[in-house]
Amino acid sequence: MIRSRRVQLVAVLVATLLVGAWHWQNDGLWFQGDAPRHAATGLFLWDLLTTLPDHPLDYALSYFARYPVLVLGIYPPLFHAVAGVAFGLFGPSPWVARGLVLACSGLAGVYVLLWGRRWIGPLAGWAGVCTVLLPGFVRYSNVVLLNVPATALGLASLYHFQAWLADERGRDRLAFVAYGLAAVLTYYPGGIVLPVAMAWLLLSTNPLRGRFLLMISVLIVVGVVALAVTVPDHLARQLPSLARLTSAVNWTFYGVRVPAVVGLWWVALAAVGAVVGLWSRTYRTVTLRLVVAMAAVIVCLALLPARDERYALVLGPLLVLTAFVAIVAAVEASGRRQRLVATAALVVVLAASLQAARGTAVPRATGFDDAARYLVTAGPTDAVLYSGIYDGLFTFYVRAMDPGFARRVALAGRVLYQYKQAVDFTWVETPHVTTPDEVVTRLGALGCRWVAVEVGAEASLPMTERLLRQALAGPPFDRVASFPVTAGPVTRVDLYRFDGPLEPAPPMDLMFPSFTQRVFRDVRPVTAGQ
Repeated sequence: MIRSRRVQLVAVLVATLLVGAWHWQNDGLWFQGDAPRHAATGLFLWDLLTTLPDHPLDYALSYFARYPVLVLGIYPPLFHAVAGVAFGLFGPSPWVARGLVLACSGLAGVYVLLWGRRWIGPLAGWAGVCTVLLPGFVRYSNVVLLNVPATALGLASLYHFQAWLADERGRDRLAFVAYGLAAVLTYYPGGIVLPVAMAWLLLSTNPLRGRFLLMISVLIVVGVVALAVTVPDHLARQLPSLARLTSAVNWTFYGVRVPAVVGLWWVALAAVGAVVGLWSRTYRTVTLRLVVAMAAVIVCLALLPARDERYALVLGPLLVLTAFVAIVAAVEASGRRQRLVATAALVVVLAASLQAARGTAVPRATGFDDAARYLVTAGPTDAVLYSGIYDGLFTFYVRAMDPGFARRVALAGRVLYQYKQAVDFTWVETPHVTTPDEVVTRLGALGCRWVAVEVGAEASLPMTERLLRQALAGPPFDRVASFPVTAGPVTRVDLYRFDGPLEPAPPMDLMFPSFTQRVFRDVRPVTAGQ
């Protein structure tokens, strides 16, 4: 029974549902500022598809002028498009987008299951369940980010690539290309599957390996050229550099973080599996591929300028599969006691995985929807200036509760100052106001009746944000409501009403430094039916 594929598939489903159920109250928007921006971009694409404007670029700019949290151009569009369709079917709820990410975690578990059963042994199908329960997967399958979807699609692509190398079936070749393309169109780092495939081809004796090496090389070159043409500034920040291989921190960073993402005991068991597998003739081929894949991933991560533990998620399934080489080898070496040893090993592994998963803390950011809901009745057609870390989360909820495009959000980080990352990822502030009086004048000129301000993270605020808070202490501002929130250092959101004279919202100039140096002039906020 424990070797049954059907039982293992059901177990993957149950594990996925458990991970979602343990954190069912989490809306998945806690990661600032990417998570709510991915969700908002999904809403935009649905609006774009259902509106079909004559000038899509003008529509996108007008949409951004009303809800300034889109991430067009910086990220590929596949996940956003799928999320948009899901929003259209089930409504603009963040739990819809979070559910898609959770489903991708289940997809990763299924492909790890198939991978383990085919190249290690039937018992190794349980690696799929253990993958879903990894601490990193638990954390990042409960947030609207692209890492888990890209990891799942990348694993599927590599599975079919191995199957093509083994059987040379055309459907596996097509599946490899389709899943690999989907991974890249979900998240640019999803292209890490291509260097792994190239490394495997170098180890392969397949007579067609030269053709596929050429094809993959062409795909990499075409992809880089396409990015250089469409998003040159973004590529300049993310472009790999051989010089980074000489930096110790690029190697040690993931050495420290991966055990937290996977679990130290999985790393130790995978080390045993690597030794046992490379020593054994039976498991040498599959172990060598796993080790080479992990090495290729680590080298690619070391080449990148940005570093984050979630970029290394793909190492989790590879380590679990390598660990199962040791487990399966131990079971087969136990002779007549195979059934007993297999059952005992599985019970221990699943119990430890469940305990680690249940104990994984997933951050939450709650209460911001209450502030957005207040404005539905208090300011149904007004504009609000938002000041704080969680501007994306607040703006998503404003848009989700504004089907008629009647309200508008302005971000302090755009209208009072510009705060952006340079090529080296350092933050640079360029103020547009220098005194509290200038803040009042600018808010009146922008037509902002409301100001929402986070309380609790003042120490990390840019200087211009402090000018805003000085202005709010006096007339013409009245604090009308406070909303308790749970979000890192932020404890509440204070809502102020601006009682001074307001001018009609003027057209605005928009810049997107990560996408283009072009300035888009005189953009007006989108309206219903536009």
